[in-house]
Amino acid sequence: RGGFLSLREKSFREHVEAADIGGEHGHEPEPLDTDDNQVGGAESMAVTRCTSTQFAVTAYFCGLDVAHNRDSAEDAAKAPSVIGGQGIGESEIDKFESWLKAMHALGEARGKHPRYVYRLGVGTEGSEAGYAHVWDIVAQPDGTFYWLQSFVGHYSLPSWMRQSDAKGERDLLFETVLHKLEALRELFRIVAWDRAANANYLRLFNVDMDRARRVDKRETAMHQRLHHFSWDLACGYPAAGHRTEPLDPAAMVASLGVEIAAADEEEEGEEEEAESVA
Repeated sequence: RGGFLSLREKSFREHVEAADIGGEHGHEPEPLDTDDNQVGGAESMAVTRCTSTQFAVTAYFCGLDVAHNRDSAEDAAKAPSVIGGQGIGESEIDKFESWLKAMHALGEARGKHPRYVYRLGVGTEGSEAGYAHVWDIVAQPDGTFYWLQSFVGHYSLPSWMRQSDAKGERDLLFETVLHKLEALRELFRIVAWDRAANANYLRLFNVDMDRARRVDKRETAMHQRLHHFSWDLACGYPAAGHRTEPLDPAAMVASLGVEIAAADEEEEGEEEEAESVA
């Protein structure tokens, strides 16, 4: 084990230890930096962390209580019985697809589809953060779906929605969602990162990993292949007192401002308490 490798490992450990993962519960937005040109233009002043966007979208449709109900094991235990699951491999995707098909058939029979918000997530066996992702899909009463996401350092929810609109892909057909789930399965089967894997990741999450990460050929498949999938039915919407149409990305992201203000107030209160004790 040479000195260069040791230095690389030390540098990586320091990078991980110093990483901002979104606060205690993982959904605080990244710091906004006007001098950061990594994303470019207005995106440098926009929330791009996927966990923050998932929280904001869930809060928008379901309310803050639901958005918070997975912050800790204690919160999850207090939450109502959840429809969903998490597991290794493709089997959990199969369960989610079966649920979607059942709900779609029910909607077709009734002439109106259930309005549900689903939280989805994927990760790798090696816990490589660069390939992990979370997002929401929202089932609409006409049987179409919103696929709502952002990707840290690459794009925000508003810019994703503008791009979806430009492509005519904001309202996805049920069949399109099934095709996306099949593309997701392909990412669970790869033996090495190749052009097909990159194309599927780009199609699903709008990030060209070959460009973004300059994928290291020495990186093992364990770090690249998706390994586990999670999903849950967050709520039926609209929640009481919530208006969700027309879809407003600015209003979605605004819920993060409420969270930040509450966190700041809590932190200030703790500091004042500490000072009084001292």
